[in-house]
Amino acid sequence: MGIIDRLEQVDEKDLGNGVLRTKFKVPEEVASKALGEAGLEEIREGDTIYISSIFDVLHWGIPTGVRYYDLQGIKKAERWGNDREFGQFYDIQVKYSSFFPSYSIIKLSNGSEINRKKIENQSLPIHLNWPVGSTISHTFEKEIDHNGKKYKIYKSYIQGARKPNEQRFQQDGDPDTNPRLTQRNYTVSLGGTNVVAVYKEFGGPPQDPNPDPDPKPDPNGRCTAPTRGTPIEAKTMVPNVSAKILADSRGNERFDVSRGIPTSEALYANAVALNYLFQNKFVPMSGICTYEVPVTKTFTKTWTESTKGPDGKTNLEEMEEEETVSETITVKRPYSYWVIDNLEVYKIRQAELKNEALPSGGVTLEPTGYTPPDFEVARNGGVAGEPQPRSITLPPQTVGKNLPTYSGAFKSAAEQAIGKVKVRNDSLIFKGNTVMNGDVTDERGPTPGSIPLPFLINENVLYKDRQLIESHKANAKDVSSTGTIYYDILPNNVNGGSNQQFPINGINSVTIHTPIVIYAMVSDDREHNQKTKPNLNRSSFILDRPFTVYMPTTGKHRDIPGYGERDFQKYFRSKEVKFPFDAYSADRSQFFPKSTWISIPVSQERVDFSLPVWVDEGDYTIEFRSTAENAPSDVTAQRNANLELAHHRAADMIPIEVIGRLYDFKITDISDFNWGATSSAISEAFKRKAGV
Repeated sequence: MGIIDRLEQVDEKDLGNGVLRTKFKVPEEVASKALGEAGLEEIREGDTIYISSIFDVLHWGIPTGVRYYDLQGIKKAERWGNDREFGQFYDIQVKYSSFFPSYSIIKLSNGSEINRKKIENQSLPIHLNWPVGSTISHTFEKEIDHNGKKYKIYKSYIQGARKPNEQRFQQDGDPDTNPRLTQRNYTVSLGGTNVVAVYKEFGGPPQDPNPDPDPKPDPNGRCTAPTRGTPIEAKTMVPNVSAKILADSRGNERFDVSRGIPTSEALYANAVALNYLFQNKFVPMSGICTYEVPVTKTFTKTWTESTKGPDGKTNLEEMEEEETVSETITVKRPYSYWVIDNLEVYKIRQAELKNEALPSGGVTLEPTGYTPPDFEVARNGGVAGEPQPRSITLPPQTVGKNLPTYSGAFKSAAEQAIGKVKVRNDSLIFKGNTVMNGDVTDERGPTPGSIPLPFLINENVLYKDRQLIESHKANAKDVSSTGTIYYDILPNNVNGGSNQQFPINGINSVTIHTPIVIYAMVSDDREHNQKTKPNLNRSSFILDRPFTVYMPTTGKHRDIPGYGERDFQKYFRSKEVKFPFDAYSADRSQFFPKSTWISIPVSQERVDFSLPVWVDEGDYTIEFRSTAENAPSDVTAQRNANLELAHHRAADMIPIEVIGRLYDFKITDISDFNWGATSSAISEAFKRKAGV
């Protein structure tokens, strides 16, 4: 309870119907002093306060010396005609509104103040002050220059403007290891609040600018230093990450990459992990505040004494005596609140997947459509206000000759006069949910809740498709995959934490296998084969006649997804044919010496040639080969299709027979009569032709 001795009346107006409105004015410093005495140092703009009257009772204009602070006390003080009228003077609700300045103060270790600057509230340009209870964030420089010397911060604290000697929420140490030394968050209290930083010269020993010969844990010296209780800890620091590298397109994969995928085809990379990581440690702090309360009470003792008068008769005399007794009662008030000892929250930065099948051997997946968790921290935990002890004068009491036992009444009055210690937790609001409530409460801060558990991101957050397998990459089985996911710590962390990275295990391997086929065919000029017994196992090539070779890009390959029997032209680097004899192009414009590989356009399936007349008759084998786009220099071949990964070329061979022919050949006579009738028939024919 805070007391204002006198109010200044500034207005009075009769509103009619027996209602009189009276206005009073209270200077700010007087009101602030009373609020402070009531333990409301941490009052906020718009809070409701209750104002009650203090009554002095006078008998015939003479004060009785007793003050009445509560409604029941004044009602019972006298035999009033209508004690119900006293109610209008108690618990009058008033919305509190006030604005106070805040200053940033810089001191040196010798105690001298070298700078004082107002921290301006730009939202209130008229006076630039701050609403009481509002929160200010202020950052000091780690190092400053003064009079040609360098100084480094080693101490900072919060100071009430009404209490210039207090040092609340002190931080010490090195700013490189204790960021809270320079980054201060505080609340504007009654009369204004200053934030103070103390600097020392480089290499110089720190000196306290406000040494306390008898240090106490609390500026008022009434509360024990808080002790730590059993903390509440929670953490999710394992990202549950998984990843895959598969063939485009996702959900409709054409190839099974574990069995084979060609070069010039595309992959997609996909990772899934928890949307954030966190760990926290909330610590309960508790202590006891002790208050000494003087209690006074005046007893009027009355009794009757027997005395003998001069006549020897016994007379009864009424005796009365006042006795005032005082006692100092010790009242203890516990307090407890919660602070954030550690808080680390991490967002996804990116994932990296590595596999030689990917472009340049790897891909970086940056989040798309991803929102990191938002949270707010205020580190204002502590004692927010204390009850102000005052002397208590109990109503007088008339008793007999002997005083009654009054210790119990004194203790009860002292206990009632001292309210509870007001405390405040640190504050944590995570994704709109209050995890730790920082409101001012009586005696005990509410137990904090839990940070919501993270969940797996959807498959589109860390995803990238159209990752082309470059055409120069040779066939390889089970190319291994590795990965790493990176999480960055978010601002507002408390006491530590640094960026994290985790390996991604279990990513599938990729088998690169570029298919190539050659199922060649040649023409068979059997119509012009003049042999009496043609070789049916070989195609007939006739001297001085055209012939054709067929080199399609279609054919049968492995029986796995995406291969089978189809056109593989996309994967061809070249296709060639080699004749073991000389040949011409069909129009005889180009000559191809024997045993020379002749390059055929990949897209051209049929090629026509002409067989020179000087080629020796006989059996030959024509060779064909097609080479995959990813073939290395030491390429090897397999018949018809490179079914095995070690080969990057397909080869084929076709047996043919080169045959001569007779044309423009005439028989004019036969001298061999073994031909018989044939000879006579021929002779007769010639005669008829000659007209004989």
